[in-house]
Amino acid sequence: MLISFVVGIKIAHIDRLRYHLSWLMITTLLVVNYFINCSQILLLKSRQMYLYNALPALRA
Repeated sequence: MLISFVVGIKIAHIDRLRYHLSWLMITTLLVVNYFINCSQILLLKSRQMYLYNALPALRA
């Protein structure tokens, strides 16, 4: 993420429009990253719940 941030700053000195586009790119990357993390956490939680529900059946 730091690399894209530095790239965004470097582009900012070249052109104003490119500056805005680079920030748009960075924010979209962050949002996508956030959603991916959330979905992974949800998947892990659902797996944990599945295992938790399956354990009593395995023990019995």
